[in-house]
Formats: sequence, structure tokens, C-alpha cells
Amino acid sequence: MELAGWTQEVVSRGERKVEIKDFMRDMHTHSGVQMGRGSEHWWNEGAKLENELDGFETKWGEYLRNL
Repeated sequence: MELAGWTQEVVSRGERKVEIKDFMRDMHTHSGVQMGRGSEHWWNEGAKLENELDGFETKWGEYLRNL
């Protein structure tokens, strides 16, 4: 809750800007639905992870990448 409150405050004051990249607009967002994006877009583009830390691999990571 503290992080959400901080985020809302600094964005509303113009201290930070929310950047929404194109691949983030997917079937889970209103704008993505309007763009006609579905599960194919999700698996090929929307499921990207950025700035992953080495050594924090989940047991499902390799399984999902192989789908």
C-alpha cells in the first residue's frame, strides 16, 4: 500500500511519469482489447520480462518458455 500511495502521489505531482510500452497493451488491458490483441500477442509479446535478475529462476520459467 505504501508503494502504491507513493506512486500515485509522485505521478499526480508530475515528479514521475508512467511509461506504457506497446507490448504492455495486451488482452489484460482495455486498450489492448480495443486493439484486438489476444493470447497469441500475449505469448509472443506481452509476456516479456525486463531486467530479470540472474539466479532467481522459477521452476515454471523453462516450462513456459518451451510452450
